[in-house]
Amino acid sequence: MRKRQTVLAVLLALLMITPLAARDVTVDDAISLALENNISIENADIDIAAAVRTERNAYFSLLPSVNAAVAMSRSNTNTSAALYEAMGYAFMEAGATTAGKSFLDQN
Repeated sequence: MRKRQTVLAVLLALLMITPLAARDVTVDDAISLALENNISIENADIDIAAAVRTERNAYFSLLPSVNAAVAMSRSNTNTSAALYEAMGYAFMEAGATTAGKSFLDQN
């Protein structure tokens, strides 16, 4: 008996709640809700946006492009002179002639 009363109480509660959740919807409201919540329409909008981006990228690939690069180098002449002297002395210590020294002077 107790179980039966519980089931009836739940059914009665559901019957009272249902009219509160329902609302009057006109045909125009139903159509606008369907269009707003239609996944196919949203996917079509996404596809259109992707096609527009693809077309724009194809157009821009036909335009000329400009590239620029900047490089900087610095040489310390004191270090270069010290390295040259060290190489020259090492070359001369190895028994090279003055012709070898003049080769180092050229390069």
